[in-house]
Amino acid sequence: MRLRLFAVVLLGALLALAACGGDGDDSSSGPTATSSDAATPTSEGSASGIPSTIEATVRIASATAAVGADVTVSVTATASAAPGVGAWTFNVAYDPAVVSVVDCPSVGTQVCNPALDDHTVRAAGAVAEGLTGEATLATITFRCESVGTSALTISLEVLADATIGDPRIIDAPVEDGQVVCG
Repeated sequence: MRLRLFAVVLLGALLALAACGGDGDDSSSGPTATSSDAATPTSEGSASGIPSTIEATVRIASATAAVGADVTVSVTATASAAPGVGAWTFNVAYDPAVVSVVDCPSVGTQVCNPALDDHTVRAAGAVAEGLTGEATLATITFRCESVGTSALTISLEVLADATIGDPRIIDAPVEDGQVVCG
């Protein structure tokens, strides 16, 4: 049952990642999934309409670096209790006149699209057992291209708990960050 839930939630996260951009390659490399292939919670809560009772916060770190240097920031979620965070999809907008994305590795059950567009990174992931306490959802490495400050603005698309069989949307505040290049 946990494996099935994990597969459904991960497929939903992957579909969300692919829905608003991919790797920029419009060529077809095989069959593709559609949004009707997976059950995805909505902002109104779960399929049963019951929102999660978990309190969580999603934040991105701030950093400072010299022009030409790379700096890595983490996006974390802090969840108050079980069942914990089970799935996430978010965008991080940045100023391409100040920084560029060097890397956003896909690790474990988390995937990252560093080139959603010319100023946005998208990350998505899922875990069947849920994440409690503070957990890293993604790491993004930026390169300082010019002197200035780039806001790192999180747009939370989905944050769902790990309720087995019926993941529920977590209404979480976000804390934006910045990269200061000098």
